[in-house]
Amino acid sequence: MDSSNQNTSSNPRSKLNLTEDQRQAIFAVLLMKSEGGKLKRGCIKYTAAMFSVDRQTIRRIWQRGNASMANGLPINVCSKKPKAVGRKRVEIDVNEFVKIDRSRRTNIRSLSSALSVPRSVVHRRIKEGVIKPHTNAVKPYLN
Repeated sequence: MDSSNQNTSSNPRSKLNLTEDQRQAIFAVLLMKSEGGKLKRGCIKYTAAMFSVDRQTIRRIWQRGNASMANGLPINVCSKKPKAVGRKRVEIDVNEFVKIDRSRRTNIRSLSSALSVPRSVVHRRIKEGVIKPHTNAVKPYLN
């Protein structure tokens, strides 16, 4: 284990983010301790103590590895965390812009109300380049 992921307290239940290699090692230990696809009694507790993680984490890794083996896929015990954390993105259908009247597309406020999404979402999509801002052709002539 590297020092950034080490469990500093004596409590085995404290939070610990496991690396891919650690998860693979846990599954390998469990696979060696199993007989006919079933774990021996107490081996989850033993493995949890060995890696200083919660028993539920060990159980989850075992179930995940078994499910991938049962489906005939390569063993995959990676974390779902990178895909499942954070606020979910509000999707804007770009095809709806054509349906909106040009007068309602001139500024962020009117565009957001026409799309029924918050102004901040429209502003973020402009910054990302999904929505391209444009100005009225008459405005440069007035200046």
